[in-house]
Amino acid sequence: MASKKIIASAAAAAALWWSCAAQGEILFPAVIGGITADSAADQAGASDPRFPGRMIGRSGKAEQALFRQSWKYREITYESHFGSSVALASEIYSLAIHTGDITPDTPKDLFLRGVQGCHYSISQVLEWANDGRAAKSEEELGFIKRLEEDKVIAKDRGVYVAAGKVSHVLSAAAGKKRTFELNLNHERLHIRWDEDASFREQGKRGYEALDEQGRAEALKKLKRYNPKNRAQLIEEWAIYNAEKAGRI
Repeated sequence: MASKKIIASAAAAAALWWSCAAQGEILFPAVIGGITADSAADQAGASDPRFPGRMIGRSGKAEQALFRQSWKYREITYESHFGSSVALASEIYSLAIHTGDITPDTPKDLFLRGVQGCHYSISQVLEWANDGRAAKSEEELGFIKRLEEDKVIAKDRGVYVAAGKVSHVLSAAAGKKRTFELNLNHERLHIRWDEDASFREQGKRGYEALDEQGRAEALKKLKRYNPKNRAQLIEEWAIYNAEKAGRI
């Protein structure tokens, strides 16, 4: 999938409610999380090929059920279910800069306080992991190591390559105003947008069918997104409509 990005400047970072509308996609509702990601639950799902990913700081029966929910693209999506939005964000700051989702001058502390979810293509993750110029924190290196341990990626003659059938890497956490379930569904819908041509075309047609007033209202709701990125605005509009309808 082509990467569709939104560039968030340091000045704009204070209004943390953006989403990069494609493979490099970050969900930025204004929240603060805070627990570490080191627990026995980190191993959940790592040994079951039907549910690639891990639960990190989430271990109850309800959490397990969400992790093992068999939605259409689950087996090609590596999901990290976090109990802490800060732990999630700490793993992807450098990745977000590398893909152009945010500019290098975006304050890391604001990024850590604002991110609740993201998804990237495996090709984007590999490009970042293989870029020796991209400085990576201990948490980010830990993320790469986890993908290697879970056989999502592997080293071949010193270069990271895809090691299995995973095409997407998704992370989600709860926020103060948005539940974990809502954020998880949002990220899954973006993957459906990338994978499902009919869903994508339906969303585009719906947006194009809006009258002038409807278009103005849609843009008002999406005012924190990049107004110059029309493809992103259409995707976000379609995703939020599907989200309101409870669709995956």
